[in-house]
Amino acid sequence: MMELKVLQWDDRIVGTMNSTQKASYRENITNYSVLPWRPKANPQKSWSFPVVTGRKYRLHWQKGVDFMRMRIDFSPHWKATDKDVYFIHNFTDVRAKVDFLTGGDNI
Repeated sequence: MMELKVLQWDDRIVGTMNSTQKASYRENITNYSVLPWRPKANPQKSWSFPVVTGRKYRLHWQKGVDFMRMRIDFSPHWKATDKDVYFIHNFTDVRAKVDFLTGGDNI
């Protein structure tokens, strides 16, 4: 099963950390909220998770997911006067095979 992991990444948390401390914070699974994967693209069966406005979150899928797009929608409770929310996530392009052609050689 695929899971979406959500980690608070606010400056107040990681702003004073050095790279070793940030890596340790990222690797500690107890710092994450974990959401189970919903394989259907049906809004009735989509993820729903609360976020606090004015915060930053780091999103990470448990394994590389081969998808072409992701969509995040606002709650009907969101107001234009609410603070911004920042989502930070990696982009990993997972391929089974990659061919490099150089000088007629296929590597």
